[in-house]
Amino acid sequence: MESIRRIARTHPMVLIDVATMNPFKAVSSRHAPTDGLSARRVPAFLRNAKAAAEVDTHRAYMAAALEQELTRAGSHIIRSASSESMFDRFVALVSRALARTTRNRLGTAPELVGLTLAGDL
Repeated sequence: MESIRRIARTHPMVLIDVATMNPFKAVSSRHAPTDGLSARRVPAFLRNAKAAAEVDTHRAYMAAALEQELTRAGSHIIRSASSESMFDRFVALVSRALARTTRNRLGTAPELVGLTLAGDL
């Protein structure tokens, strides 16, 4: 965390956090999460609403603390449940930033200047 603070103080930064699945959320046994190294599953008696809620609460607290720290340093965090929604939010953030710093440079296309429509003849 200290390294992120140091970088954010001197450089604009966007931290992207794509949420991982909650291993304690109750799901069918076919879709139960497995350990990446041993392929062992979380036991069914541990997958319940109370454990899942505790993990969600902890993750929300940590994300809020990180967001507050980054905001103090003038940086941003994008939290998302999927890569697709993260990409959409990132594009929106960049678009808003560019809209504030650049002026609209779109003009009439040169090859269309002076052309008449078929109905105008």
